Amino acid sequence: MAFLDGLEIFARYVRANGSGAHAPTGCLECEVDRLAARTPHSSVIVARLQEFTEGR
Repeated sequence: MAFLDGLEIFARYVRANGSGAHAPTGCLECEVDRLAARTPHSSVIVARLQEFTEGR
């Protein structure tokens, strides 16, 4: 129960104050680039992931 109470307090704080935290996606971005270089124009999923990472 204490965990859920703490989670609720944290969620309220983030909702009120925002958060500048970003998910650690560095390794994912490198993997997307590797897959794109390996098979250019052959994967819709890789293309979508590239679009997502470029938007950051």
